[in-house]
Amino acid sequence: MSPRVNRQGQVTVRTNRYSVPLRLIGRQVRVQLHANDLEIYHGRELVARHDRLGTRAGSRLELDHYLEALIRKPGALPGATVLEQARASGKFTPVHDAWWAAARKAHGDAAGTRALIGVLLHRHMPSDHVVAGIAAALRAGALTADAVALEAQPSASPQQGPARLRLRPQSPRRPAMIHTLASCEWVSKDEPLCLIGDSGTGKSRLLIALGTEAAMAGHSIRYVPAAKLVSELVEAADDKMLPETIARYGRVDLLCIDLCRHRDYA
Repeated sequence: MSPRVNRQGQVTVRTNRYSVPLRLIGRQVRVQLHANDLEIYHGRELVARHDRLGTRAGSRLELDHYLEALIRKPGALPGATVLEQARASGKFTPVHDAWWAAARKAHGDAAGTRALIGVLLHRHMPSDHVVAGIAAALRAGALTADAVALEAQPSASPQQGPARLRLRPQSPRRPAMIHTLASCEWVSKDEPLCLIGDSGTGKSRLLIALGTEAAMAGHSIRYVPAAKLVSELVEAADDKMLPETIARYGRVDLLCIDLCRHRDYA
């Protein structure tokens, strides 16, 4: 079965509609039907998997497929069918709703909704880490997508709390230098910083801690794994959107790029 993706980013399979990423609008895809679910492929790439509908003329929509469009039109999210389906499936939790309400109150409806969509775009993180990060950010009154990303890092377990600079005189990491970095003067001066060391020496945790200090000092920050950044830039180049993507990243005061695992590039 090889349907074509319609203008709503959906394919019709036996009278029912199933969503795919919007970048595939107008493209032909291949659908594999199974007893309880179906898989949708573009070439060899698996782009969507849905539980099969037992009704007729129904729809099965995935919120993640619409995020890039919604960030441009945030007013379309409240009351959207895709949002109601995400709530019903448990993927959009009461924690999401509480953080969204707080973000809209703090930033206004449009900006608060864009912040929420920024949170949902943290696809590289496990969903349970993101939910935990949202809850921690809400408790701290941190209502930006980047604050959620920092709180959601696996290295900062619920027992440890969010990553912070807790320096001790006997620290082997040259405490005077770390105190200097924690002042964030280098961020104000637009000076780059590269953390180099063997695996397991705490580079990611220090990166997150410095990013948190910068955010607490009032700087705008963004955290992104290197593999995700490279993938996004390659996709933007293919879509002839590279200058816009680079400009978006360039608008923040501090871009924290984390080379999480060398095998990300394998």
